[in-house]
Amino acid sequence: MGSLAQDLRLALRSLGRSPLFTAVALLSLAVGIGANAAIFGLLDQVLLRALPVRQPARLVMLSATGPNPGHTDSSYTDDGICFSYPLYRDLRDRSPVFAGALARFPVGASVAWGAKSEHASAELVSGNYFAVLGVGTVLGRPLAPEDDRPGAPPVVLLSYGAWHRRFGGDPAVLGRTLRVNGRPFAVAGVVEPGFRSAGIGEAPELFVPIVDKVVMTPRWNDLEDRRSSWLNVFARLAPGVSRERAEAGTAPLFHALMEAEVPTLGSRGSPTAGRFVARHLSLLPGGRGVSSVREQFGKPLLVLMGMVALLLLIACANLAGLLVARAAARQKEIAIRLALGAGRGRLVRQLLVESALLALAGGALGLLVAAWGGRILLRLIPEDYDLGSAFTVSPDGRVLGFTLLVALATGLAFGLIPALQATRPALAPVLRTQGAAEPGEVRLRKSLVVAQVAVSLLLLLGALVFSKSFANLRRLDLGFRPGHLMTFALDASLNGYREPAIRALYRRVADEASTLPGVSSASFAEVGVLTNSESTSNFTFAGTGEVGDNLQVAENWVAPGFLSTLGVPLLAGREITAADRERGEPVAVVNESLARKLYGSASPLGRRLGHGSGRGTKLDTTIVGVVRDAKYESLREGGHPFLYFPFAQKAKNLGPATFYVRTAASPAALGPMLAGAVRRLDPDLPVTELKTMEDQVDESIFLDRVVSTLAAFFGAFALALAVLGLYGVMAYVVTRRSREIGIRMALGADRAAVVKLVLAEVAILVAAGVALAVPASVPLARLVRHQLYGAAMADPATLATLTALMALVGLSAGYLPARRASRLDPLRALKEE
Repeated sequence: MGSLAQDLRLALRSLGRSPLFTAVALLSLAVGIGANAAIFGLLDQVLLRALPVRQPARLVMLSATGPNPGHTDSSYTDDGICFSYPLYRDLRDRSPVFAGALARFPVGASVAWGAKSEHASAELVSGNYFAVLGVGTVLGRPLAPEDDRPGAPPVVLLSYGAWHRRFGGDPAVLGRTLRVNGRPFAVAGVVEPGFRSAGIGEAPELFVPIVDKVVMTPRWNDLEDRRSSWLNVFARLAPGVSRERAEAGTAPLFHALMEAEVPTLGSRGSPTAGRFVARHLSLLPGGRGVSSVREQFGKPLLVLMGMVALLLLIACANLAGLLVARAAARQKEIAIRLALGAGRGRLVRQLLVESALLALAGGALGLLVAAWGGRILLRLIPEDYDLGSAFTVSPDGRVLGFTLLVALATGLAFGLIPALQATRPALAPVLRTQGAAEPGEVRLRKSLVVAQVAVSLLLLLGALVFSKSFANLRRLDLGFRPGHLMTFALDASLNGYREPAIRALYRRVADEASTLPGVSSASFAEVGVLTNSESTSNFTFAGTGEVGDNLQVAENWVAPGFLSTLGVPLLAGREITAADRERGEPVAVVNESLARKLYGSASPLGRRLGHGSGRGTKLDTTIVGVVRDAKYESLREGGHPFLYFPFAQKAKNLGPATFYVRTAASPAALGPMLAGAVRRLDPDLPVTELKTMEDQVDESIFLDRVVSTLAAFFGAFALALAVLGLYGVMAYVVTRRSREIGIRMALGADRAAVVKLVLAEVAILVAAGVALAVPASVPLARLVRHQLYGAAMADPATLATLTALMALVGLSAGYLPARRASRLDPLRALKEE
């Protein structure tokens, strides 16, 4: 038995003698394995990886099911994971099953890192946040419970990334004063590297004690309001307590707390109060944190992971086909070694070493492909998401382990059958001939090609339907005109402005913008359009019965001229104007969906409505206009009821605003002038999200663009591999059947008949692949249907189109071997046999 080292030397020499075979195998494996490693790296960080904290499996996240009357502020879909600060405090202090409970809330901040204020991400955290998580500092100290008490000196912790990015890793930052939202905070420490946040996909630069909420969220200082839910709560289970036991042990306390909070509802004895008291507190696994990115990116990443898995399957089938062809070419060598007494196991091992070496080398190249592809993937994500700070594309230990496992599995699994088949030839016939292939080898290669065709067709199908879905979104009627429109955002509340000053500043910004060269109009709104943000409230509408009683409707508070600046058509009445002043008559503009829902074909003009529900609701607002439906939160939304109110008439909680400036020329050139106009009014006020509205529209569907782009690339590469495999097997078949073809031609068959003979075999292989792919597309269509817009994966017309394409490409790939076969010299073919 030869040693493994000897097998490696022989494998290297053997692969070096076949540079074309080696290059093709390495290229296909590098792309297949690299694509899997790149997508897995992001999938692992978003969906699978535990927080880098002490014993993450002992963490739970609190979630309460049932009605929660009051105000909820959250960037997550599930409102049940939001709690008020008093309720968090009660659970933290009174639950015997917790070793500790922390609370956190992500916020934006205006931070003066130097002479200039910039917008930064921050996180309000309880004083025990780092202690409960088990996260330390690389410099200074972590926050402590003493920092989270009224009257405590204001301190912040810097993230490790912010320390290096903003201060170059200078230790002298400790004790330095930063101005956050206009208030001084002392730097108490720097968080250890590796930890970013309990929110996956979030990368706060500052950690601020919850007690300083009034500074961080100046619009709503409701720290002690039990009807204001906003905190995510995590707890560490006490030693020896399971999650199920802790949930059962917390239920009586939570029920008692809900009973105590009923008086704050003002509706004791009502069905709502009964449902409120019956709320159940669930303890969800908390080791993977909480994430809005997970909600948004999870399914698309799973779809992409499925695609790259199929791509790798094609690459593996290609490798197996190449190994079969290579083994067939070496049959005489193998037969001689067997005849001289070499053991079959010894030869199988050597061939497996060759295939494993190829796979490992392909995996190593795949890591380079993964790092390169991961960087490209992150560049496709808009800067507003700031995922470059939250995620890394550099392969870490988990990605290296995944790549090694995939490479070894690929080499061994897809090299074993060719190795076994190559080492059991009939010795006498092989030694007498030039090493003609056995029928089993041909069948194996044909089976691999059929599999490649089937999987390639599925990937092409995915590429086509995702591209159609993306094109459908791009062609949507938005209900407004995005061209020649510039947008940017301000949040004056973070710079110490209060409500009267905020109104005045925003009006001045709009006025300054409207005077710039080429600007036709400028306005602003509280909620930006197509930013995945929405504000909803309950309303009561006069004269509509149950239809308009306690109806939840999306709303936006807008400045004069907002609708005309955006380009939303006015259908009746008027839009919000400068006449709608702070102390004037309250007015509203409705969209056509709300007007139709409430009043049918009757005019809504002059009708009354009021904020809130119930008999005591004051119907003090008059509908003065009707506008066409437009896209508000996202492009995928259907027409839904919407209300516009004058920004000047909003009584409280004034904060951010998104501005819109319509231009006659290219809006991109206006960006520096808009930023300069804001600086002239307040040089410390950060301007964020400065972009054209067309860019904003593109960013709102960037996930669809990423999926369709990658699907198109994967489909094209899969088709290339399938064509390569089909060409190879047909060239192999023609070589094997040269004697048969020579006899046919000697008996009178013309060249056209030979071409037809070979292409008929190609057609059979393609048809077999299509026959496998069509039924497989049905369950795949069910898996991805929620990711599509106006496109169906199992659409018969799409399947027919791709089947025709695959047939055309397949016949083209088989034409060269067929043409070569038709030019065989019959006498020479018979003589060689």
